[in-house]
Amino acid sequence: MEDIAAVVSELQAKAEGVTPESLANDESFVTVIANASQIALRTHLEEKLSALRNAVQNSALPEAPDDSTMAVFLNLIDTLTPAHMKLLKVLDDPRGWFSRNSLQWPNVKSGGLSTIVEAALPELKGRTEFSNLLARDMDSGGLTSTSSLSGIMSAQGLEARRTTDLGRQFLLFIEKQV
Repeated sequence: MEDIAAVVSELQAKAEGVTPESLANDESFVTVIANASQIALRTHLEEKLSALRNAVQNSALPEAPDDSTMAVFLNLIDTLTPAHMKLLKVLDDPRGWFSRNSLQWPNVKSGGLSTIVEAALPELKGRTEFSNLLARDMDSGGLTSTSSLSGIMSAQGLEARRTTDLGRQFLLFIEKQV
């Protein structure tokens, strides 16, 4: 509840026309708060709690997804692990991930995405089956166009975005916008 109060205060300060009254009368926003609160009760993971805070905040913005899409995205926050979400961010912008995290891009001319993923996320190093499971989950959920991190591709292919439009929308929904 404290997080929700903080979200409302931040929205008031930064989003034009947002008041506690307008939010209380916004059925979509109230539904998102109710669903996010239930999900928050089921986790202690800060990455998920942060994604939920951002989702609640972003649901009140004019460019928020429609109600059905928000419900699907909240379900994804509930079911995906922090490892899924990190991998999704890497696959959305591989070069950008390395830059934002002050990491050196691997010196490879060709190889599998697993090379890039293991350099970006050391906690996945040597965990090929687990990494591929994460990739399959996101591919079957429509978030990426990659179901495997294996297979050889060019350096240019290793740098390519692998998220779908839905995957990009999901990332925008769970990241701080205001």
